[in-house]
Amino acid sequence: MSQTLKVMIVDDTVTYRSILRTVLEDIPETQVVETAINGKQALVKLNTTAVDLILLDIEMPEMNGLETLAVLRKDYPDIGVIMVSGTNKGSADSTIIALQLGALDFIPKPDEGTISHSKEELLKKLQPVIRHFLYRRDLIEKPRHSTSVVKTSSLTPSSPSRSIINPNLQTTVKRFDVLVIGISTGGPNALTELVPKLPEDLGIPILIVQHMPPVFTESLAKSLDKKSKMQVKEAVQSEAVVSGTAYIAPGGKHMTVVREKTEVKIVLTEDPSENSCRPSVDVLFRSVAAAYGDSVLSLVMTGMGSDGALGVKFMKQTGCHSLIQSEETCVVYGMPKAVAELNLADEVIPLDQLATRIVTLVKVGKP
Repeated sequence: MSQTLKVMIVDDTVTYRSILRTVLEDIPETQVVETAINGKQALVKLNTTAVDLILLDIEMPEMNGLETLAVLRKDYPDIGVIMVSGTNKGSADSTIIALQLGALDFIPKPDEGTISHSKEELLKKLQPVIRHFLYRRDLIEKPRHSTSVVKTSSLTPSSPSRSIINPNLQTTVKRFDVLVIGISTGGPNALTELVPKLPEDLGIPILIVQHMPPVFTESLAKSLDKKSKMQVKEAVQSEAVVSGTAYIAPGGKHMTVVREKTEVKIVLTEDPSENSCRPSVDVLFRSVAAAYGDSVLSLVMTGMGSDGALGVKFMKQTGCHSLIQSEETCVVYGMPKAVAELNLADEVIPLDQLATRIVTLVKVGKP
């Protein structure tokens, strides 16, 4: 990876600025070059200071995080932004808006009462996001070499506008009874691009695992519901899964489904994390294979790590049809790449074409 990232910390609290600076000092790829007490001051300092990445607080006087982000996206589109959010509902709602506006990710506001533990958690969260941001920037700045293509899969598109369908894919028409989606970093923005484009009469339910803590998943569901033709909601224990509704797994709980005679119902658990995640995509996908058999349409989208790949492998044993989001349209190509590397992707689809492709598959079947 290339040169060190120059970081600005924007927060109105001295304690939090100090905590964040200390954490960044433990990340060798970063250098804190400036701090600011609010968005207004940050924008002034950007006139004289070169910055690659900003850690941006949500709630600040004079100019808050959302107001600042709007200006950054317009005037400084190449600067990456990670939101620093509180965990109350108001902060969660604002964070979801920020992610939908293009913020890379968010980190929870550190707890002053347990600073040592907070620093460990912040480091664990920040380091991989920063490294992926640096990696993606290098891809943009340098011509991509052939070695960057996933060699184990023939389904890596060379253009973000191009879909790739596995040439070995069987062409028989297939009925789908459920769409399952696994997604993480970059997810709220990608889901906002996808879900509102799906029709109310899609005819099947959607089950979504988005890696997020409690409170934030509820805010995400409500935000998507306002924008979408179909109902979008945070899943509730024991509710029946019905067509025309998208269910988002609650933060901090695994979402699974079970078939009871003619109904499929939601089951939420606090079982141990898988892939360091709860909710976990793999957990949902395994249960979906058991409940729906070969009538599953799966989609793995932007996200860090490999959660979902083994779940797709499990569902393939019962005959699911597997889509992944194209690398060029992902914020982080970790989760889709893991599926591609196992040769489990039937189709690679750019984000802006996913809704159309899903509707075609559900209404008509396989190509």
